[in-house]
Amino acid sequence: MNGTATMTDYDQRARDMMAEIAELAPRVKSHKLASWMVDGSKQLSYPQARMVVMHLQSQLPAPPVESLRQGIGPVAVSRETSAPAPGQPVKTVPPAMAAFDFPAGYYATPSITGNNDLDFWRIDRPAKGKWAGRTFVKRVVGGGAGDEMQTFQLENMQQRLACQSIVDTGIDESQALFADNLDRCVDCGRALTDEISRAEKRGPTCRSRLRR
Repeated sequence: MNGTATMTDYDQRARDMMAEIAELAPRVKSHKLASWMVDGSKQLSYPQARMVVMHLQSQLPAPPVESLRQGIGPVAVSRETSAPAPGQPVKTVPPAMAAFDFPAGYYATPSITGNNDLDFWRIDRPAKGKWAGRTFVKRVVGGGAGDEMQTFQLENMQQRLACQSIVDTGIDESQALFADNLDRCVDCGRALTDEISRAEKRGPTCRSRLRR
């Protein structure tokens, strides 16, 4: 498949998702998204449209208890188009944080807001203490180096959406986006100061840890 065909397919998936947004948005009273993200006045990119759909789905009212007792849960959706996927029930919102298993470090994904091209994330996974083994996500908002990089706390659903975006983008791809756009190490966030480090996405100290 050539580049033109790929881009055409990519744009078609974005249009399909925008049609789904038009159906979902009236059902979510307080989605808090910008009007242009849900009213069709601006063509969204595929990553933007996908994240808007995920957000709207996460805000849908829960099905009645009686329906759940009868086994009628959320409608299955396709990852590619978010269209119904017959016979394959899946969650319409990101799974709980415990379901995500990828390394601590720094990541970047296509932005849900459209205000920037990318969103930047920091994943923490404590090895000791009461939170050992848990995964936590913060949004990187710039400044400093390493632990001094400014971050913003996220609510649980925002963390789940960020993790799902990393999975959908690809773990390696998300780390590469972070390193290539900020020239910082995907493990510690410190500046990459030579060509080898930029190519490896890690500084010499973090590379040496991987070799142990």
